[in-house]
Amino acid sequence: MPTRRTFLRQAGAAAALGVLAPTRTFARRAAPAIERITVLRVPGSFYRPIAMNAYDDAPKGKAGAIRLTRLVLADGTTGVGVEGYARIDEETEAGLKERVIGADPSEMYEWDGGRIQGFAPEYENFFQDVRYAWLETPLLDALGKLRGEPVHALFGPSVRRGVDAYDGTLYFKDVETDQDAGVIGELASRIKADGYKAIKMKVGRALKWMKGKPGLERDIEAVAAAREAIGSNLNLMADANNGYEGHFDWALRLLEETQPQELYWMEEIMPEERERYRRLRKAMYERGVTTRLAEGENAMFGSGPVQEVDDFQPWLKAGLFDVIQPDMRTVGFSNVLRQARQAARHNKMLVPHNWQSEMGKLMGIHAAKVQENIRFVEDDRWSNYALDASDYRFRNGQWIAPDAPGWGVRLSEHYDRFARAGTERVIS
Repeated sequence: MPTRRTFLRQAGAAAALGVLAPTRTFARRAAPAIERITVLRVPGSFYRPIAMNAYDDAPKGKAGAIRLTRLVLADGTTGVGVEGYARIDEETEAGLKERVIGADPSEMYEWDGGRIQGFAPEYENFFQDVRYAWLETPLLDALGKLRGEPVHALFGPSVRRGVDAYDGTLYFKDVETDQDAGVIGELASRIKADGYKAIKMKVGRALKWMKGKPGLERDIEAVAAAREAIGSNLNLMADANNGYEGHFDWALRLLEETQPQELYWMEEIMPEERERYRRLRKAMYERGVTTRLAEGENAMFGSGPVQEVDDFQPWLKAGLFDVIQPDMRTVGFSNVLRQARQAARHNKMLVPHNWQSEMGKLMGIHAAKVQENIRFVEDDRWSNYALDASDYRFRNGQWIAPDAPGWGVRLSEHYDRFARAGTERVIS
Protein backbone atom coordinates (compact mmCIF):
# COMPACT_ATOMS: atom_id res chain seq x y z
CA MET A 1 0.00 0.00 0.00
CA PRO A 2 1.49 3.38 -0.94
CA THR A 3 2.36 5.80 1.84
CA ARG A 4 0.91 9.32 1.95
CA ARG A 5 4.22 10.67 0.72
CA THR A 6 4.37 8.15 -2.16
CA PHE A 7 0.78 8.97 -3.12
CA LEU A 8 1.45 12.71 -3.12
CA ARG A 9 4.62 12.27 -5.14
CA GLN A 10 2.80 10.14 -7.72
CA ALA A 11 -0.02 12.68 -7.90
CA GLY A 12 2.49 15.49 -8.30
CA ALA A 13 4.26 13.58 -11.04
CA ALA A 14 0.97 13.05 -12.83
CA ALA A 15 0.21 16.74 -12.63
CA ALA A 16 3.71 17.59 -13.74
CA LEU A 17 3.34 15.38 -16.81
CA GLY A 18 0.09 17.02 -17.75
CA VAL A 19 -2.34 14.31 -16.63
CA LEU A 20 -3.99 16.64 -14.12
CA ALA A 21 -3.29 19.89 -15.95
CA PRO A 22 -4.89 21.47 -19.01
CA THR A 23 -3.18 21.11 -22.35
CA ARG A 24 -0.90 24.04 -23.22
CA THR A 25 -0.62 25.66 -26.61
CA PHE A 26 2.40 27.60 -27.73
CA ALA A 27 1.00 29.42 -30.76
CA ARG A 28 1.37 32.90 -29.24
CA ARG A 29 4.52 33.65 -27.29
CA ALA A 30 5.63 36.56 -25.17
CA ALA A 31 9.17 35.19 -24.93
CA PRO A 32 11.45 32.87 -26.91
CA ALA A 33 10.76 29.18 -26.37
CA ILE A 34 12.89 26.98 -24.14
CA GLU A 35 15.12 24.87 -26.39
CA ARG A 36 17.21 22.85 -23.97
CA ILE A 37 18.36 22.33 -20.41
CA THR A 38 21.89 21.28 -19.51
CA VAL A 39 23.39 19.86 -16.32
CA LEU A 40 27.13 19.72 -15.63
CA ARG A 41 29.08 18.68 -12.55
CA VAL A 42 31.72 21.33 -11.89
CA PRO A 43 34.32 21.67 -9.11
CA GLY A 44 34.65 24.30 -6.42
CA SER A 45 36.07 24.82 -2.96
CA PHE A 46 35.53 26.33 0.47
CA TYR A 47 37.77 29.17 1.54
CA ARG A 48 39.50 26.81 3.99
CA PRO A 49 39.21 23.11 4.95
CA ILE A 50 36.00 22.47 6.87
CA ALA A 51 35.77 19.99 9.75
CA MET A 52 32.87 17.64 10.47
CA ASN A 53 29.41 18.16 11.95
CA ALA A 54 27.30 15.91 14.20
CA TYR A 55 26.35 13.35 11.54
CA ASP A 56 29.36 13.40 9.21
CA ASP A 57 31.60 10.36 8.89
CA ALA A 58 34.69 12.49 8.19
CA PRO A 59 35.76 16.13 7.87
CA LYS A 60 34.27 17.82 4.82
CA GLY A 61 37.61 19.16 3.62
CA LYS A 62 38.05 21.97 1.12
CA ALA A 63 37.35 20.71 -2.41
CA GLY A 64 34.11 19.38 -3.86
CA ALA A 65 31.73 19.63 -6.79
CA ILE A 66 28.15 20.59 -7.56
CA ARG A 67 25.90 20.44 -10.63
CA LEU A 68 25.24 23.70 -12.44
CA THR A 69 22.23 23.94 -14.74
CA ARG A 70 21.51 26.04 -17.79
CA LEU A 71 18.22 26.85 -19.52
CA VAL A 72 18.74 27.95 -23.12
CA LEU A 73 16.07 29.85 -25.08
CA ALA A 74 15.54 29.94 -28.83
CA ASP A 75 17.19 33.38 -29.13
CA GLY A 76 20.30 32.18 -27.27
CA THR A 77 19.40 33.73 -23.90
CA THR A 78 20.86 31.44 -21.25
CA GLY A 79 19.69 31.19 -17.66
CA VAL A 80 22.15 29.84 -15.09
CA GLY A 81 21.13 27.79 -12.07
CA VAL A 82 21.99 24.89 -9.82
CA GLU A 83 20.57 21.44 -9.13
CA GLY A 84 18.83 20.80 -5.80
CA TYR A 85 19.27 17.80 -3.53
CA ALA A 86 16.86 15.75 -5.66
CA ARG A 87 18.79 14.23 -8.56
CA ILE A 88 17.47 14.31 -12.13
CA ASP A 89 16.48 10.76 -13.01
CA GLU A 90 14.86 9.39 -16.18
CA GLU A 91 11.33 10.12 -14.95
CA THR A 92 12.28 13.69 -14.11
CA GLU A 93 13.87 14.13 -17.53
CA ALA A 94 10.68 12.87 -19.18
CA GLY A 95 8.66 15.44 -17.22
CA LEU A 96 11.01 18.22 -18.33
CA LYS A 97 10.65 17.23 -21.97
CA GLU A 98 6.88 17.06 -21.66
CA ARG A 99 6.25 20.29 -19.75
CA VAL A 100 9.24 22.57 -20.30
CA ILE A 101 10.96 22.04 -23.64
CA GLY A 102 9.17 24.21 -26.21
CA ALA A 103 7.34 26.24 -23.58
CA ASP A 104 7.22 30.01 -23.21
CA PRO A 105 9.05 30.72 -19.93
CA SER A 106 6.97 33.81 -19.14
CA GLU A 107 3.73 31.78 -19.28
CA MET A 108 4.87 29.68 -16.32
CA TYR A 109 3.98 32.60 -14.04
CA GLU A 110 1.07 34.89 -13.32
CA TRP A 111 2.01 38.58 -13.74
CA ASP A 112 0.61 41.89 -12.59
CA GLY A 113 2.19 45.14 -13.71
CA GLY A 114 5.34 43.35 -14.80
CA ARG A 115 5.76 41.61 -11.42
CA ILE A 116 5.48 37.89 -10.71
CA GLN A 117 2.49 37.06 -8.51
CA GLY A 118 2.94 33.31 -8.42
CA PHE A 119 3.04 30.28 -10.66
CA ALA A 120 0.52 29.93 -13.44
CA PRO A 121 -2.16 27.45 -12.24
CA GLU A 122 -1.10 24.77 -14.71
CA TYR A 123 2.49 24.93 -13.40
CA GLU A 124 1.89 25.23 -9.64
CA ASN A 125 1.98 21.48 -8.93
CA PHE A 126 4.95 21.10 -11.24
CA PHE A 127 7.14 23.61 -9.40
CA GLN A 128 6.00 22.46 -5.96
CA ASP A 129 7.51 19.06 -6.71
CA VAL A 130 11.16 19.13 -5.54
CA ARG A 131 12.16 17.08 -8.56
CA TYR A 132 11.41 20.16 -10.66
CA ALA A 133 11.63 23.09 -8.22
CA TRP A 134 15.35 23.61 -8.99
CA LEU A 135 14.43 24.52 -12.58
CA GLU A 136 13.15 27.88 -11.37
CA THR A 137 16.72 29.05 -10.73
CA PRO A 138 17.85 29.13 -14.40
CA LEU A 139 14.31 30.05 -15.45
CA LEU A 140 14.31 33.25 -13.37
CA ASP A 141 17.80 34.11 -14.57
CA ALA A 142 16.62 33.88 -18.19
CA LEU A 143 13.48 35.94 -17.51
CA GLY A 144 15.53 38.60 -15.73
CA LYS A 145 17.86 38.82 -18.71
CA LEU A 146 14.94 39.08 -21.14
CA ARG A 147 13.40 41.90 -19.11
CA GLY A 148 16.68 43.60 -18.18
CA GLU A 149 15.97 43.33 -14.44
CA PRO A 150 17.54 41.57 -11.43
CA VAL A 151 15.58 38.55 -10.24
CA HIS A 152 14.47 40.27 -7.04
CA ALA A 153 12.94 43.12 -9.07
CA LEU A 154 10.70 40.62 -10.90
CA PHE A 155 8.91 40.08 -7.58
CA GLY A 156 8.63 43.62 -6.26
CA PRO A 157 10.52 46.58 -4.79
CA SER A 158 13.57 46.10 -2.58
CA VAL A 159 13.06 46.25 1.17
CA ARG A 160 16.80 46.59 1.90
CA ARG A 161 20.02 47.33 0.04
CA GLY A 162 22.48 45.06 1.82
CA VAL A 163 21.69 41.64 3.30
CA ASP A 164 23.20 40.54 6.62
CA ALA A 165 25.28 37.40 6.20
CA TYR A 166 26.36 34.80 8.71
CA ASP A 167 29.42 32.63 8.24
CA GLY A 168 28.29 29.00 8.45
CA THR A 169 31.68 27.23 8.42
CA LEU A 170 32.53 26.86 12.13
CA TYR A 171 32.47 23.06 12.43
CA PHE A 172 34.16 20.64 14.87
CA LYS A 173 37.75 21.77 14.32
CA ASP A 174 38.55 20.83 17.93
CA VAL A 175 37.56 17.22 17.26
CA GLU A 176 39.34 17.07 13.91
CA THR A 177 42.63 18.39 15.33
CA ASP A 178 42.32 16.86 18.82
CA GLN A 179 42.40 20.24 20.53
CA ASP A 180 40.27 21.83 23.23
CA ALA A 181 37.48 24.35 22.70
CA GLY A 182 39.99 27.16 22.43
CA VAL A 183 40.48 26.43 18.72
CA ILE A 184 36.78 27.21 18.16
CA GLY A 185 37.33 30.61 19.71
CA GLU A 186 40.38 31.19 17.51
CA LEU A 187 38.43 30.40 14.34
CA ALA A 188 35.50 32.55 15.46
CA SER A 189 37.91 35.45 15.97
CA ARG A 190 39.29 34.99 12.42
CA ILE A 191 35.77 34.96 10.97
CA LYS A 192 35.01 38.19 12.78
CA ALA A 193 38.22 39.68 11.35
CA ASP A 194 36.98 38.72 7.87
CA GLY A 195 34.13 41.19 8.35
CA TYR A 196 31.23 38.98 9.40
CA LYS A 197 28.76 40.31 11.95
CA ALA A 198 27.14 36.91 12.57
CA ILE A 199 28.46 33.35 12.90
CA LYS A 200 26.74 29.98 13.00
CA MET A 201 28.68 27.25 14.79
CA LYS A 202 28.11 23.52 15.00
CA VAL A 203 27.17 21.65 18.16
CA GLY A 204 25.97 18.07 18.65
CA ARG A 205 29.28 16.36 19.45
CA ALA A 206 27.47 14.02 21.86
CA LEU A 207 25.90 12.08 18.97
CA LYS A 208 29.05 10.30 17.75
CA TRP A 209 32.28 12.32 17.88
CA MET A 210 32.41 12.72 21.68
CA LYS A 211 29.64 10.39 22.75
CA GLY A 212 27.58 11.13 25.81
CA LYS A 213 28.06 13.84 28.40
CA PRO A 214 31.67 14.68 27.34
CA GLY A 215 30.21 15.84 24.01
CA LEU A 216 27.57 17.91 25.78
CA GLU A 217 30.21 19.53 27.97
CA ARG A 218 32.39 20.31 24.93
CA ASP A 219 29.43 21.89 23.13
CA ILE A 220 28.86 24.18 26.10
CA GLU A 221 32.56 25.04 26.25
CA ALA A 222 32.72 25.69 22.50
CA VAL A 223 29.78 28.12 22.58
CA ALA A 224 31.38 29.97 25.50
CA ALA A 225 34.75 30.10 23.68
CA ALA A 226 33.16 31.48 20.51
CA ARG A 227 31.22 34.15 22.37
CA GLU A 228 34.26 35.23 24.36
CA ALA A 229 36.29 35.50 21.15
CA ILE A 230 33.80 37.61 19.17
CA GLY A 231 32.36 39.75 21.93
CA SER A 232 28.77 40.71 22.54
CA ASN A 233 28.07 42.76 19.38
CA LEU A 234 27.96 39.84 16.92
CA ASN A 235 25.06 37.45 16.49
CA LEU A 236 25.99 33.86 17.33
CA MET A 237 23.84 30.94 16.18
CA ALA A 238 24.25 27.20 16.81
CA ASP A 239 23.26 24.16 14.73
CA ALA A 240 23.08 20.70 16.33
CA ASN A 241 22.18 18.75 13.16
CA ASN A 242 19.84 16.65 15.32
CA GLY A 243 22.79 15.70 17.52
CA TYR A 244 20.57 15.53 20.62
CA GLU A 245 18.12 13.01 19.22
CA GLY A 246 16.97 10.75 22.03
CA HIS A 247 18.50 12.97 24.72
CA PHE A 248 15.86 15.54 25.63
CA ASP A 249 17.42 16.36 29.01
CA TRP A 250 20.83 17.03 27.43
CA ALA A 251 19.23 19.24 24.79
CA LEU A 252 17.48 21.26 27.48
CA ARG A 253 20.67 21.54 29.50
CA LEU A 254 22.57 22.80 26.44
CA LEU A 255 19.95 25.51 25.94
CA GLU A 256 20.07 26.45 29.63
CA GLU A 257 23.86 26.46 29.94
CA THR A 258 24.33 28.58 26.82
CA GLN A 259 21.73 31.16 27.83
CA PRO A 260 24.46 33.56 29.05
CA GLN A 261 26.02 33.47 25.55
CA GLU A 262 22.73 34.77 24.07
CA LEU A 263 22.51 32.47 21.08
CA TYR A 264 20.41 34.07 18.35
CA TRP A 265 18.94 30.67 17.56
CA MET A 266 19.47 26.95 18.12
CA GLU A 267 18.97 24.96 14.93
CA GLU A 268 17.92 21.32 14.59
CA ILE A 269 18.49 20.44 18.21
CA MET A 270 16.39 17.31 17.63
CA PRO A 271 14.27 15.84 14.80
CA GLU A 272 10.94 17.50 14.03
CA GLU A 273 8.29 15.80 16.12
CA ARG A 274 5.49 18.04 17.24
CA GLU A 275 4.85 16.70 20.74
CA ARG A 276 8.57 16.69 21.52
CA TYR A 277 8.87 20.34 20.51
CA ARG A 278 5.80 21.27 22.55
CA ARG A 279 7.47 19.66 25.54
CA LEU A 280 10.72 21.50 24.82
CA ARG A 281 8.94 24.83 24.49
CA LYS A 282 7.18 24.32 27.81
CA ALA A 283 10.42 23.38 29.58
CA MET A 284 12.23 26.39 28.08
CA TYR A 285 9.49 28.73 29.24
CA GLU A 286 9.58 27.32 32.77
CA ARG A 287 13.35 27.84 32.92
CA GLY A 288 13.41 31.25 31.32
CA VAL A 289 15.30 30.12 28.22
CA THR A 290 14.64 32.58 25.39
CA THR A 291 16.80 31.17 22.56
CA ARG A 292 14.94 30.99 19.27
CA LEU A 293 14.36 27.54 17.74
CA ALA A 294 15.12 27.03 14.05
CA GLU A 295 14.19 24.05 11.86
CA GLY A 296 13.31 22.94 8.36
CA GLU A 297 16.34 22.47 6.11
CA ASN A 298 15.02 19.06 5.04
CA ALA A 299 11.61 20.46 4.10
CA MET A 300 10.04 18.76 1.07
CA PHE A 301 13.06 16.45 0.85
CA GLY A 302 13.73 13.46 3.06
CA SER A 303 11.35 11.85 5.51
CA GLY A 304 10.42 14.73 7.83
CA PRO A 305 6.92 16.09 8.49
CA VAL A 306 7.24 19.03 6.06
CA GLN A 307 6.57 17.39 2.70
CA GLU A 308 4.46 20.07 1.02
CA VAL A 309 4.94 23.82 0.55
CA ASP A 310 2.31 24.67 3.18
CA ASP A 311 3.29 22.07 5.79
CA PHE A 312 5.16 24.58 7.98
CA GLN A 313 1.90 26.30 8.90
CA PRO A 314 0.80 24.07 11.83
CA TRP A 315 4.26 24.41 13.40
CA LEU A 316 4.19 28.18 13.00
CA LYS A 317 0.65 28.48 14.32
CA ALA A 318 1.60 26.45 17.41
CA GLY A 319 4.62 28.68 18.01
CA LEU A 320 7.05 25.76 17.88
CA PHE A 321 9.53 27.29 15.43
CA ASP A 322 10.82 30.86 15.44
CA VAL A 323 12.83 30.46 12.25
CA ILE A 324 12.09 28.14 9.33
CA GLN A 325 14.91 27.15 6.98
CA PRO A 326 13.89 25.47 3.71
CA ASP A 327 16.83 24.75 1.44
CA MET A 328 16.83 27.42 -1.25
CA ARG A 329 18.09 25.48 -4.26
CA THR A 330 15.96 22.41 -3.44
CA VAL A 331 12.63 24.03 -2.52
CA GLY A 332 12.86 26.80 -5.13
CA PHE A 333 12.75 30.59 -5.02
CA SER A 334 8.99 31.21 -5.31
CA ASN A 335 8.15 28.42 -2.85
CA VAL A 336 10.59 29.90 -0.32
CA LEU A 337 8.98 33.34 -0.69
CA ARG A 338 5.56 31.77 -0.17
CA GLN A 339 6.78 30.06 3.01
CA ALA A 340 8.34 33.34 4.18
CA ARG A 341 4.98 35.08 3.81
CA GLN A 342 3.37 32.32 5.86
CA ALA A 343 6.01 32.80 8.57
CA ALA A 344 5.51 36.57 8.53
CA ARG A 345 1.83 36.13 9.36
CA HIS A 346 2.97 34.55 12.64
CA ASN A 347 5.73 37.12 13.21
CA LYS A 348 8.40 34.50 12.49
CA MET A 349 11.49 34.53 10.30
CA LEU A 350 12.60 32.48 7.33
CA VAL A 351 16.31 32.12 6.64
CA PRO A 352 17.01 29.82 3.66
CA HIS A 353 19.35 26.92 4.27
CA ASN A 354 22.38 26.83 1.99
CA TRP A 355 25.44 24.60 1.85
CA GLN A 356 28.15 24.08 -0.76
CA SER A 357 26.33 26.24 -3.28
CA GLU A 358 27.39 29.71 -4.35
CA MET A 359 24.19 29.99 -6.37
CA GLY A 360 22.17 29.09 -3.27
CA LYS A 361 23.75 31.99 -1.41
CA LEU A 362 23.03 34.44 -4.23
CA MET A 363 19.42 33.28 -4.40
CA GLY A 364 19.13 33.89 -0.67
CA ILE A 365 20.40 37.45 -1.15
CA HIS A 366 17.71 38.14 -3.76
CA ALA A 367 15.00 36.61 -1.56
CA ALA A 368 16.00 38.87 1.35
CA LYS A 369 15.80 41.87 -0.99
CA VAL A 370 12.04 41.42 -1.41
CA GLN A 371 10.91 39.79 1.83
CA GLU A 372 11.31 41.69 5.11
CA ASN A 373 11.37 38.65 7.41
CA ILE A 374 14.27 37.02 5.52
CA ARG A 375 16.89 38.81 7.60
CA PHE A 376 20.02 36.77 6.88
CA VAL A 377 21.72 34.86 4.11
CA GLU A 378 23.70 31.74 4.97
CA ASP A 379 27.23 32.17 3.63
CA ASP A 380 29.03 28.85 3.25
CA ARG A 381 32.01 30.65 1.67
CA TRP A 382 32.02 28.21 -1.23
CA SER A 383 33.23 29.29 -4.67
CA ASN A 384 32.27 27.51 -7.86
CA TYR A 385 35.08 27.53 -10.42
CA ALA A 386 32.65 27.76 -13.36
CA LEU A 387 30.71 30.71 -11.97
CA ASP A 388 31.68 34.39 -12.01
CA ALA A 389 29.85 36.26 -9.26
CA SER A 390 32.45 39.02 -8.94
CA ASP A 391 29.84 41.80 -9.26
CA TYR A 392 28.52 40.99 -5.78
CA ARG A 393 30.12 42.99 -2.97
CA PHE A 394 30.69 42.06 0.68
CA ARG A 395 30.83 45.12 2.92
CA ASN A 396 30.39 45.58 6.67
CA GLY A 397 28.99 42.09 7.13
CA GLN A 398 26.46 42.41 4.30
CA TRP A 399 26.19 41.11 0.75
CA ILE A 400 25.13 43.67 -1.86
CA ALA A 401 23.65 42.38 -5.11
CA PRO A 402 24.48 44.08 -8.43
CA ASP A 403 21.79 45.74 -10.53
CA ALA A 404 22.63 43.39 -13.41
CA PRO A 405 19.83 41.37 -15.05
CA GLY A 406 18.93 37.94 -13.69
CA TRP A 407 21.08 36.66 -10.85
CA GLY A 408 23.92 38.95 -11.91
CA VAL A 409 26.34 36.09 -12.59
CA ARG A 410 28.17 34.76 -15.61
CA LEU A 411 29.65 31.42 -16.51
CA SER A 412 33.41 31.70 -16.20
CA GLU A 413 35.95 30.87 -18.86
CA HIS A 414 36.39 27.48 -17.18
CA TYR A 415 32.88 26.22 -17.91
CA ASP A 416 33.63 25.02 -21.44
CA ARG A 417 36.78 23.29 -20.24
CA PHE A 418 34.82 21.43 -17.58
CA ALA A 419 32.19 20.52 -20.19
CA ARG A 420 34.84 19.04 -22.46
CA ALA A 421 36.46 17.13 -19.60
CA GLY A 422 33.19 15.83 -18.15
CA THR A 423 29.77 14.86 -19.42
CA GLU A 424 27.26 17.64 -19.89
CA ARG A 425 23.75 16.24 -19.79
CA VAL A 426 21.50 17.83 -22.41
CA ILE A 427 17.72 17.64 -22.18
CA SER A 428 15.94 18.79 -25.33
